[in-house]
Amino acid sequence: MTDTSTYKMWRTLSDKPLGKLAFSAAASLKAPYFASVTPYISEIEYGRAVVHGPKWWVVQNHIGTVHAIAVANGLEAAMGLLCEATTPKGMRWIPKGIQLDYSAKVPTDVRCEARTDTADWDKQ
Repeated sequence: MTDTSTYKMWRTLSDKPLGKLAFSAAASLKAPYFASVTPYISEIEYGRAVVHGPKWWVVQNHIGTVHAIAVANGLEAAMGLLCEATTPKGMRWIPKGIQLDYSAKVPTDVRCEARTDTADWDKQ
């Protein structure tokens, strides 16, 4: 398991009162691009991360639903946090792409979950 500063901070804060909220705010400061989706990070563990984004006016499109790119931002944040907790020591992670199918309108808050299988990390 990795020991990045991000993951260490998560382990330190996540069990404390308001710790997840504080971590979520810090993550938005570290990666300001994600601040637009106002991420609330509820889980980070080896191979999994969950980020919640509220439906608020900044992320709505012209028909009043959550914009697909806002969903993509939440998913990218979840995957980045998963990588911070999962990338083996001595390795780095670099995103290579993202694919998002616009299969339905999103009329509510969003829950973005990223998962990976440990076997994926053996592929180079």
